[in-house]
Amino acid sequence: MEIQSRRLHFPQLSFVNAEALISGALVIEEKLPEIFTITAQVASKNLKFKPMFKEWNNFEQTVISDENISGRAELSLYFHAPFDLRTGVILKSIDARFDMKVYDGHLKNVLGFKDITESLKTTAGKLVVGKNNIAVIEKKLSDISFKVLENSILIHDGKIEIPKMLIASSALNLEMSGTHTFENNIDYKFGFNFRELLNKEKNTEFGEVIDDGTGLKIFMRMYGTLDNAIIEWDQKSRKEASKENREEAKKDAKSILKSEFGLFKNDSTVKIYVPKDVPQEDLKIQFGPATKTELKEEQKKIKKDSKLKKTLQNWKEQQKKEEEEGFKIGG
Repeated sequence: MEIQSRRLHFPQLSFVNAEALISGALVIEEKLPEIFTITAQVASKNLKFKPMFKEWNNFEQTVISDENISGRAELSLYFHAPFDLRTGVILKSIDARFDMKVYDGHLKNVLGFKDITESLKTTAGKLVVGKNNIAVIEKKLSDISFKVLENSILIHDGKIEIPKMLIASSALNLEMSGTHTFENNIDYKFGFNFRELLNKEKNTEFGEVIDDGTGLKIFMRMYGTLDNAIIEWDQKSRKEASKENREEAKKDAKSILKSEFGLFKNDSTVKIYVPKDVPQEDLKIQFGPATKTELKEEQKKIKKDSKLKKTLQNWKEQQKKEEEEGFKIGG
């Protein structure tokens, strides 16, 4: 420990928390009488979430508790905040960055995911998603596991900010971002492909079902307070995604023109186009009249799915139209 000019410096600090060794450095400096600034830079290779949340009293929140989370993480934390001897850490002045890489994560019965499935049980939700699929969604979101998750969490101006990240989980691939204030005001955004919610086997009598990436994408927003969260379809994120798709299509088009016709030779930002390698289909046709049983089953299926398919088709056409608007190469 080094002491100089109202300043304490711990250049080599190590301690055990959440069953893991954490090491780094710490500086405590008195700027005003009884007002200190705390600056720390620490890292750990094998931090366990369940004991960490339990030891830190779930960080004074109820969204995710030690009963909902497990897994281990590599992390690096930079933390800077003023500390008042009378009241403790001044939360609104915290400036921190939390870089993490999570392995073998598990989220079970998370309150926020329950709110999402409850919001789908409205008449509109049942029409778009389908009554049977809502039960499937509820089951999938109640128990999510993932192999690897990497992201950074920022704390500033009295709120926690989660940049956009992809959770590739056992339930579905979920895009997520949001903010959460220390007063429990929230604004989270979620995005996922509709087809991933359906309870369908990927292997059928015709072979493996391959996702071509063109399916309808659903965006939802959860905002307000934890006690009174509002969940709605997120039109703004859908438009932003359509814009990103247009930009990606422009890049692909330029790459094709460069590969096939030699255009954009002097533009190093335009890459050579590499087509996606997907399995080829073998089409077999069986001739002959359908049986009465086959016709009845097909009519039942058409009648049952027509309303849902019509709604989804309208959404998909609207999404496709937005992506095509303003499409232009060059200029």
